[in-house]
Amino acid sequence: MSKKLHYIYDPYCSWCYAISSFVQYANAHGVEVELHGGGMITGERVAAPSDELRKILKDNQPKITELAGVQFSDSYYQTLDQDWVMNSIPPSAAVVAAQQSAGKGLEMIKAIQAAQFQKGWVISEQSTIDRLAEELSLNNEAFKSAYAQLIGGEITQHFADTRALMEKRGAKGFPTLLLELNGKQSLIPTQNVYGNQDAWREILKLT
Repeated sequence: MSKKLHYIYDPYCSWCYAISSFVQYANAHGVEVELHGGGMITGERVAAPSDELRKILKDNQPKITELAGVQFSDSYYQTLDQDWVMNSIPPSAAVVAAQQSAGKGLEMIKAIQAAQFQKGWVISEQSTIDRLAEELSLNNEAFKSAYAQLIGGEITQHFADTRALMEKRGAKGFPTLLLELNGKQSLIPTQNVYGNQDAWREILKLT
């Protein structure tokens, strides 16, 4: 039986971070994982977080920790109060470039989520992307070339393909999980995944 988990995410999505351990679990248990960046913050949405959004994030993150067990560091909360810009393009391009150049897309999104939510780094900054690439041994021409092409415009098509997949499957937001068995895709209700490790094998149809 062929099996694949489609992980539709955005680097800024806290709930995507909350479900990341399930995605890593699937990969560790032999399930192929395909990553789909959705481009949640692009175009006119690229900006510093508003005061309202900062408050929402501060209020919601403890709830996510309680439900899913993931941690948000003091450094993350300190960064929330600083002057920085949210832009999904650089971190999403880094994930796609990591996958295209070395098959390390999953490692890159994990590193990006850790950088933001655990270390308080600004993931839209080029210095952060460069640092993560170096940590993952991706500081090479293959990654740099793929990343440059994506930043130059190719990431737009990746976002469009993701949005088309979401529309086709009736997905409403991030994260979205699709389990593909022998070419047939079905939605995994995310509420069944958070903090429910005992059910993960059954959800993934692992024998």
